Amino acid sequence: MTTKEDRSMLTQARLLELLRYDEDTGLFYSRKRQSGVPFGRPRGTTSKGGYILIKVDGIGYLAHRLAVFYKTGKWPVDEVDHENRSRACNRWANLRDATRKQQRENAGCRKDSLLGCRGVSWFARTGTWRARIHHNKRAISLGYHDTIIDAVAARLSAERSLFTHARTVL
Repeated sequence: MTTKEDRSMLTQARLLELLRYDEDTGLFYSRKRQSGVPFGRPRGTTSKGGYILIKVDGIGYLAHRLAVFYKTGKWPVDEVDHENRSRACNRWANLRDATRKQQRENAGCRKDSLLGCRGVSWFARTGTWRARIHHNKRAISLGYHDTIIDAVAARLSAERSLFTHARTVL
């Protein structure tokens, strides 16, 4: 990853000279042979976190941030959100500016979730499904429901009304 000082060293002109960005696929390609990377091959490696990392002049950059810089000439102010939640999908239509709060709103469910959706859980004490949502650092109860479908519907409705980056799928 890069720091602000590192980013200030890379100019858009230099980026355009070295790489070509395909906004339909989200891939970067070499424009010329550099440090063992064949011309025309897709650039980047996948990090442990699932993001694509690309080295430019010996400095590692996240591909989604490079895409914004490539297209706009400006580094993202806050964060860049992958709308479809795939960290390796850097298609231009999939990237959007986001605050930290908006990033959290677009997060998927936890990997250890047995149910597969956020904010809905089985409440054994009452034998019902509990729906909850966190907004502005507060946990908000969305009620107890007889069916999981009703609980998920309550959660999605709350997301659409409260979240600025509301999801369309679970």
